[in-house]
Amino acid sequence: MSRIGPWGKTGGADSGHHIGSAQVALDGAIVAVGALRHQTDDEGRFPSLIAEHVRISRAYGMRLVRCQGLRDDSGFLKVVEFGSELHIPDPIKSMIERALWLGTKQPISATFSDQAGQLTDSTRTDQRLSQPLSDWTIHISEEQGRVTVLLSAALHALHIEDWNKSTSNYWSEQPTARLEACFTVDPITRIACFGSYVSSLADAAQIPALLPEPSSLSALDIKNAPIGTQREFAFGDGRWFSFHESTSLSYLSITEQTPPSRTASGFIASDSRAKLPSISIYGLTMDAICFATRNSSTICRLDEGECVGTLDYPSSDGHWDKIKSVKTEISLKDTGLHFSISINLPKRQSINFYLPWELLILRYPKFIRKPFPTGN
Repeated sequence: MSRIGPWGKTGGADSGHHIGSAQVALDGAIVAVGALRHQTDDEGRFPSLIAEHVRISRAYGMRLVRCQGLRDDSGFLKVVEFGSELHIPDPIKSMIERALWLGTKQPISATFSDQAGQLTDSTRTDQRLSQPLSDWTIHISEEQGRVTVLLSAALHALHIEDWNKSTSNYWSEQPTARLEACFTVDPITRIACFGSYVSSLADAAQIPALLPEPSSLSALDIKNAPIGTQREFAFGDGRWFSFHESTSLSYLSITEQTPPSRTASGFIASDSRAKLPSISIYGLTMDAICFATRNSSTICRLDEGECVGTLDYPSSDGHWDKIKSVKTEISLKDTGLHFSISINLPKRQSINFYLPWELLILRYPKFIRKPFPTGN
């Protein structure tokens, strides 16, 4: 186990320009250089602690908390949180995530005067105190692929719910008290988590990407993550498959690819080519799969209707068919999220593939739970 990025530097994959230096915790949270500052409240229940890094969770809402941590053998970070916890309101969360994904050519500034978000006195989930926030300001800028976010909010609630006894104006004797937070996310972490395009890291294909043996949650290796700029890959039957989710149109698409290469930064290059068939299934999203697998490690879906998907395949009379019946079995296992898709057409088509945990942690952190799922 070695200290991470700014806490200690080593060569090779930890040089800051390789996927192995991505600042991502084992549960998919981003670890960034930054700070969370506020005055101590009137009765000293919200101490203002000093830290050089913050943990930014992104699975269910966005929360920010001071942290310290180490990089373990998997390449991911083991993180310890401490101090107050900032819950960022959804409109600001959306602005931050969009900037981390797409970058920003010009600085962005915005204000929100309404009451939104909160600061809790600790990371506990029970018996913790909560200070509602108001009068938010946000400033986002980018320099050489590094996105910096500055936040500020008044430590003052515009209204207090009588039923919630743990919520109050704890800075009532300090009417001008404000909370300030700042953090910077580096380009490698942006690519790893969001598939961002960063021109300085748009490397050409360099070495063949090896098809890894299925790993497990106890033997992760971030350098094997099958991801690149705007690209995600799955494995199945010794083959590579590009995997795409359209959240706006609610469908998943899977297409076999020629074996790709990796760039000097360790990401999957754009040199692979599609091989038919290509399958798209409507009404199936990763959020829906995550919700379905919360109570069972396996889900089975069978649809019939006018059209539940499309199949693009080589034939003498065309390359496209509507799918009217599809059986999809999805299992959450120790090696990742496994799919078995069977389509009823004049010529039956089936495909089996899985998304490894390295990909799920980086791109779909909602699947990460404590304890981690196990099984074969």
